[in-house]
Amino acid sequence: MVRRHQYRRHHSHPECHRSGNLYGNRYLANGCSDTESIVITQDIAVPTAGITPPTTTILTCSVTSINLTATGGVSYSWSDGTNIVGTTATLNVTAPATYTVTVTLANGCSDTESIVITQDIAVPTAGITPPTTTILTCSVTSINLTATGGGSYSWSDGTNIVGTTATLNVTAPGTYTVTVTSANGCSDTESIVITQDIAAPTAGITPPSTTVLTCSVTSINLTATGGGSYSWSDGTNIVGTTATLNVTAPATYTVTVTSANGCSDTESITITQDIAAPTAGITPPSTTVLTCSVTSINLTATGGGSYSWSDGTNIVGTTATLNVTAPGTYTVTVTWPMDVLIPKASLLPRISPYRLPGLPRQPPY
Repeated sequence: MVRRHQYRRHHSHPECHRSGNLYGNRYLANGCSDTESIVITQDIAVPTAGITPPTTTILTCSVTSINLTATGGVSYSWSDGTNIVGTTATLNVTAPATYTVTVTLANGCSDTESIVITQDIAVPTAGITPPTTTILTCSVTSINLTATGGGSYSWSDGTNIVGTTATLNVTAPGTYTVTVTSANGCSDTESIVITQDIAAPTAGITPPSTTVLTCSVTSINLTATGGGSYSWSDGTNIVGTTATLNVTAPATYTVTVTSANGCSDTESITITQDIAAPTAGITPPSTTVLTCSVTSINLTATGGGSYSWSDGTNIVGTTATLNVTAPGTYTVTVTWPMDVLIPKASLLPRISPYRLPGLPRQPPY
């Protein structure tokens, strides 16, 4: 409200002279007077203090400061409730508080406005769910890692960013670190070490006493070494799953030796077979008839390394030659040095001696 006071000048007579002064009235001794007026106005208009709304009123790990801008005055004074923290229209705040700005006009009138700045710097708790194993092997070629605790995730192998989701599939050994970040920008990290065991076993087959199946060696035991588990193959089928294998047929036998880490190695051995039969023979004698004058006949066997003669009841000779003095059917068994056996009556001589004097004639066989 403006109050005005007016001074008005008034001359009682133009020839009167002024003398004296009281509240703007001047009186002369002769009784003449004059007046003067002045107008007094009033300006008590109050400013309207304002604070332009900031983008956010929450300080976080990612929003570490907020700019506040006051409006409405000529001069400004910011307070955090305890101290004067700014004297310009703008204020950069880095701590939570209730900030009050006093806005003052040129007339000295002022107004205030306040804003509350809060803070959220709660740190998440990064975690990695323990996987079934942390060792990469020949059978475990990848491991899934799952992080917990945040809104966003960033995986690193120590050199590069290798994932940006909660889960990560790893196929190489290393130390994997996940950075877990909450919506407030605060973060925490957790690490896990992935190792690798891909050491291959050394498959071996203990040399057997022989690798040749024969008529006398009808089976061969093979023994594998070097692993935790074994698998034998004859080239077509799986024929054994233990360290030892008894083979009765010729083939190339391959053993796959597998360690606990799933890594494997192979070793092979070839088993051959020699069951070719000899050809037993008896050299034809000059006669096959015992008589009074031919009282013995020499029989000679051929075809082998060793010989065994039988008269059908007993063994009567073990050399290639046999001298017989009695009629009968003589069988020679010819054996090769590799112990291939085949009994064969290649010549069954009919020994029919003539009647000796004083003896009855025997019928021929």
